[in-house]
Amino acid sequence: MTQPDTTQSAQTLADKLKSVHVGLRQDLEVSRHVFRDGVRYVIRDPISFDTHSFTAEDYRVVVSLRQQKPLGEIFDALVASGDLAADREEAFYGFVLSVHRLGFLSLPISDDKGLYQRYERKQAAQRKSLRWAFMSWQMPLWNPDRFLGSTIRYTGWLFTRWALFAWIILMCAAGSVAAARWSDLSSSITHIFAAEQLVGMWFVLIVLKVFHELGHAYACKKFGGRVPEIGAYFIMMTPCAYMDASASWGFKHRWQRIVVTLGGMYIESIIAAIALFVWASTEPSVMNAMAYQILLLSSVVTIAFNINPLMRFDGYFLLCDLIGMPNLRAQASRTVSAVCNRMFLGIRTPCPDVKWGGKIALFTYGISSAIYKTSLVLGIASMIAMKFFLVGVAVAGVYFSKAVGGFVFKVTRFLWFSPDTAPVRGRAIALSCVILVAVPAVVAFVPVPGSINALGIVAYEHEHVLTVREPGFLDDVVVWPGDTVEQGQPVAQLSNPMVAIRLTSAASALVSADTEIRMLRREPKSEASDAQSHARFELLQSKYNLASQRQHDLSVSSANAGRIVKVVDSTHIGSYLQQGTELARVGSGRVRVEVLIDERELTDARIAVGDSVECRSRLMPEQLIHGVIESVASIGSNLVEQKGLTTHAGGPIPVDPSSGRSDRAWYCVVVSLQPADLQMLPTDQWIGSHVVVRFPARETTLGWRVLRRILHFKNKLETNE
Repeated sequence: MTQPDTTQSAQTLADKLKSVHVGLRQDLEVSRHVFRDGVRYVIRDPISFDTHSFTAEDYRVVVSLRQQKPLGEIFDALVASGDLAADREEAFYGFVLSVHRLGFLSLPISDDKGLYQRYERKQAAQRKSLRWAFMSWQMPLWNPDRFLGSTIRYTGWLFTRWALFAWIILMCAAGSVAAARWSDLSSSITHIFAAEQLVGMWFVLIVLKVFHELGHAYACKKFGGRVPEIGAYFIMMTPCAYMDASASWGFKHRWQRIVVTLGGMYIESIIAAIALFVWASTEPSVMNAMAYQILLLSSVVTIAFNINPLMRFDGYFLLCDLIGMPNLRAQASRTVSAVCNRMFLGIRTPCPDVKWGGKIALFTYGISSAIYKTSLVLGIASMIAMKFFLVGVAVAGVYFSKAVGGFVFKVTRFLWFSPDTAPVRGRAIALSCVILVAVPAVVAFVPVPGSINALGIVAYEHEHVLTVREPGFLDDVVVWPGDTVEQGQPVAQLSNPMVAIRLTSAASALVSADTEIRMLRREPKSEASDAQSHARFELLQSKYNLASQRQHDLSVSSANAGRIVKVVDSTHIGSYLQQGTELARVGSGRVRVEVLIDERELTDARIAVGDSVECRSRLMPEQLIHGVIESVASIGSNLVEQKGLTTHAGGPIPVDPSSGRSDRAWYCVVVSLQPADLQMLPTDQWIGSHVVVRFPARETTLGWRVLRRILHFKNKLETNE
């Protein structure tokens, strides 16, 4: 039996309660469940709609509380039956009092001191929550149970097997449409967060969350549960709907509880599929844009938030049901506390009774959920800061002050005053000094070594681009990547009928003019006529030379000796290519790595010509490659010449597709590789591949690095404005 926290002495409770008759309320709803940690009995109060879970041992004590016998006789009977030990009398009466505080019993005494302390704690919690109301605030609005009961006949079919089969067909159809239009779907997402779209998305999100919660409510009502409350939950001043489906814990079948848990995402997925069909079948318009917003918010947002088990949303409760552990977060917190107490204080505190594999999973879940929650809040604050800088900074500052302040308070109270740490109080106080003083001091003042990883691309020392000089149809490509070419060697051949016609016409006119001049030499006329004929001949000669040059330009040859790095794909044969279209790239000279780093990385890194650096190729990530810094650019440029490092080619540097410029300046660091390392792969495989180069960084404190990143983020926001 669980040991409660009482506020009166055990003897006083025993004296006052031995002769008391108590009665268990007959209107309580009880259901039996089998979870991972054993059998649990869930008791639900139909008046307050509160739900409480009891172990099998505690439940046997609860059901033994009958008004026909005094508590003293009930305790003796439990001892005689072996359900309780004789020395558990103190715990028995404390447990009875705790059940009474839940409102399950009629007890003819008042625990004034304990009730008043509970009242004070509740009032303090409410006052404390008001300080953070702008971040998270819950407001009950309506009891929808009667409305749901009168309309379930219109919606209950959504939670039948036939509806499930129809949903599967709908999802397959939506998946095929999404796959066929995937490029359009992914390209449109960059415009969805424009300032003029945010207000519309805000309202769409509110409406979607109302339908989401109605999905839970109707699913709960379908299986006989009551839904006593629906309201608004304000998160970052954005209203979202919520509803009380705690009655689903009384369902005997696990699949029913899972249906209730997935009811919201189920309805949103149907809305997302309909929105996808509307978006795919309409031209760019207001309806098309709204359909895309609905699709994005009801699919991507649902997957990112609701189904994620690290937060207390639908995915969390789904995981609880699947693994049979309804109090997963509490169990994970207990496991993390027990492991930390054992590791740092050497004391054993209560830990969930699971195998080692389960304890590792609970510990991992507890740590991961804490990290994810922090990352989520910072991500939301960053998105807000992109549009409203001061608001985003305020949100992040308030959250961190709350988190850090709460952590300091809890750690100090546990290490300095908790009975659990009394045997090791000196060690606990020393640990608190380390956590609260030494660790921040190390972060703020102790420099630590580090490194900076930057991505580079392997390229030749010299690279020449062969482009179309005369527009025409591509007839043939006579080289392939990796081929060696000599100076003047043909690379590609184009044809242009108009150029050929003009060349033929110019040649014919030139022949006629030459014939006319020859005739004038035999039969001279006037000097003026002779000069006119020669001028006409020279003009036709220049036209012929121009046409001949244009015909010659249709044959593209390499201007330098080297190796073909890139060549136009053979699928373009027969296509008409405009002037300036790239046909091939010819590389020559030594093979090296061109690394791009921004100003912050250049300042933090220790980069000097002649220094050795470590490299790892994406082609051979397990192989360490040694390089030497050959040169460092003294001036940065936001025009990225290394196209293979931009986002358009799968690299990390975002550039404007129209201008090819980045949002900040990049400095090129050239690293030469050792010949022995270059021989590991053929040269044509090296060229264009990505290499991660590790530069040593200057020793700075962790606090300074964090501050630098914050300032860099702020400067980036100001630049974008």
